[in-house]
Amino acid sequence: MPANLTPQYLVAEDQFRKAVTPEDKLSALQDMLRELPKHKGTEKIYAEIKRKISEQKKDMEKGSKKKTPSYVVESHGNPQIIFIGPTNAGRSSLISQLTGTELKIADYPFTTRTPQPAMMKFENIPIQLVDTPPIDRDHTEPWLAGIIRSADAVVLVLDLCGDNVLEDVEIVQNYLEEQKIYLQQLSDTLPESPCHKNTLMVINKIDLPDADSYLDMIHETYGDKWQYITVSAHSNQNIELLKEKLFQILQLIRIYPKPPGKKANLDEPPILLKQGQNVIDFAEKIHNDLAKTLRAARIWRSTKFPDAQKIPVDSILEDGNIVELEA
Repeated sequence: MPANLTPQYLVAEDQFRKAVTPEDKLSALQDMLRELPKHKGTEKIYAEIKRKISEQKKDMEKGSKKKTPSYVVESHGNPQIIFIGPTNAGRSSLISQLTGTELKIADYPFTTRTPQPAMMKFENIPIQLVDTPPIDRDHTEPWLAGIIRSADAVVLVLDLCGDNVLEDVEIVQNYLEEQKIYLQQLSDTLPESPCHKNTLMVINKIDLPDADSYLDMIHETYGDKWQYITVSAHSNQNIELLKEKLFQILQLIRIYPKPPGKKANLDEPPILLKQGQNVIDFAEKIHNDLAKTLRAARIWRSTKFPDAQKIPVDSILEDGNIVELEA
């Protein structure tokens, strides 16, 4: 049986041949299907158009998935702390107070749609703080887990007087556990891996009415799980103390190199090591070859050794030590 294709169908078929974009191709195929005469002679054409429409939609879905944005927040060698939490908990306001950088802030949910980094200075150390979109039951940005894994530590920010503060914490925990990310207290016994993150809970809006009763509820539920600090981004309450706590969760120590025969320059940024690292680790930070030829070291400002004490290369260092290396 002849197909007896209509002029309208032939126009749509011509548009399909000329189409360049996936959207135009799909539109032309749908026009062809609509204009195709429906009878015995067009059954094979009908099935072929349906197949092409299905394939076109699958290709477009694959393309849209590939276009899903992903982010890498470069720390440029600085310690990095990711701020996470539910909607409108005050992450952006806190980071603005801590860094002096104006981030995008509003009273409505989902103001932050991309990671926003800013630098905080704690004494003589720059620390990068990263604001992130909220973790929400209905929608969480698909790239968020990746930047949490790459961070050195995590801050969970809560709105103390939020309507569902305990439920908010549960939503955050469930999301992270689905992503195989675990928030932990500072501990030497837990595994050190990209999936286990030293965590500080920051309870914001402590200056609001009825704050104490809400705080009792949070303390009873989570006081043994994470260390926490109460703050107010609005009144600056405990902001300076928060800076100190942020440095603590990084578990870093500051070591000042002393060139032989010269004074240490304490105005220069120190070399940062992890707690528990030793003289060899310090030497490797300066130069790999130096660590290989290292024989001993001298140390100042130490609680373990008298001033200018000569120490073995496997000696564990402390925050604030001044170290002179002997190759």
